[in-house]
Amino acid sequence: MTGSTHRLTKLLREVAQRAQTRRSRRYQLGGHSLDLPAGHLLDWYRLRHRRYDEPVADICAILSQKYGRFEAIDIGANIGATAALMTRNDNVRVLCVEGNPQYLSLLAGNLARISPTSEIAACYVGATDLEIAGEVKTQAGTAAIEVAASPPVNGARIRLRSLATILDEHPGFRSARLVKVDTDGFDAKIVVGSMPTLAVMRPVLHVEYSPVGEPAIEREYYGMIEKLAENGYRWFHVFDNFGNHMLRLSYDERSHLRELSAYAMSCRRDASPALYYFDICAVTDDDADVSQALADRYASAGV
Repeated sequence: MTGSTHRLTKLLREVAQRAQTRRSRRYQLGGHSLDLPAGHLLDWYRLRHRRYDEPVADICAILSQKYGRFEAIDIGANIGATAALMTRNDNVRVLCVEGNPQYLSLLAGNLARISPTSEIAACYVGATDLEIAGEVKTQAGTAAIEVAASPPVNGARIRLRSLATILDEHPGFRSARLVKVDTDGFDAKIVVGSMPTLAVMRPVLHVEYSPVGEPAIEREYYGMIEKLAENGYRWFHVFDNFGNHMLRLSYDERSHLRELSAYAMSCRRDASPALYYFDICAVTDDDADVSQALADRYASAGV
């Protein structure tokens, strides 16, 4: 096949796949069948980026080698795609935390097929238990909370629960070895607010890292990294938002994250950005061997 023919074939495949996203469909992921709603772009992203969301599966494989059976917590579980990748290995049981009513029924159906022993916490996560004025905006398979500066006309309220409260209600996950956080903008707030609980659990932490935009947002994410370092996290693996491993930083090299943030901000000014954000996998000294295994895994070109 010539280069031009290959490119045309790839383009036609992408066009066909994008057209399918307009309807509900079933998608194979992690050896599981996953129901996707119309407008959800998971399969589209994975067609274009072969490692999209894959790092969590890599981490779970390594944790399983070390611990055997273990628990994981997926904060911002959406419809269960990350849970499907986590449970590619039968040793993993997942607590899926999701508060968006548009996703909960699909999440429940998917999780029943993916991992019947896993559980769902139907709520959003905050530093404490409280209600805030605001609403949830859902688009293209992702959702974000928009906090209202003043009480909304429709009186919409969003209930937040602390990680500690969630674990009181799901005690089987108090010793979870992996916590993933992907909440479209609230990630740093959740990690910092949950730090007393995380400091006791000391799990491997996989979190979206997007310190671009207003200076306050940058300070918030840098503050999250500082809090992690203060609480025993010694290694930080950096992935681009397509799931490709970029580098591993020790805690005393964490200032390099500022340079990476500047790179991400520069990329976002392009018409077709090379990337939009990073994901960080933070690891304590308890799991230094897990960090080394990750580094070794990605040292081979093409992984």
